[in-house]
Amino acid sequence: MEQTLTEAEKWAADTGQLVAECQSLLGRELTAYVGGVDDPRHLGRVLDHEDPVARAARDRLETARRIVRAFSESRAASARAWLRGVTPAFGGRAPATIIRSSQARSTREDIYRRAELFAAA
Repeated sequence: MEQTLTEAEKWAADTGQLVAECQSLLGRELTAYVGGVDDPRHLGRVLDHEDPVARAARDRLETARRIVRAFSESRAASARAWLRGVTPAFGGRAPATIIRSSQARSTREDIYRRAELFAAA
C-alpha cells in the first residue's frame, strides 16, 4: 500500500531541502538572514506551513537559491558577496536586505534579474 504525504509533510520535506541547499551554498547565517529568521537555530520554523512567516521565508529563500544558480554553484562565494554587498543601485542597501524586507514578489524578481545581469558580466 502506497503512503501519501500530507500537505504539511510535503511542505516540510520540500522546504527542508530548500533550507539545506541554501545553507550549503550561502552558509547558515546568510540563509537565516534572508529567510527572515533572527537566529540560524530557528530555521526549522520555516518547515511549519502553518507558521505565518513560513511562506514568506520560503519565497525569500527560493529567490536566494535562484540567485546562487544564476552565478552558478561553483561561484557561490561570488553570489554570497553580491547578496551582502551594499550598492548605490539598491539605494545603498544590500540585495539580501531587500529580499528579507520585501513583501512584493516583483521586488524579489527585480533583484533576481539584476543578479543574472551581474553574474553574466
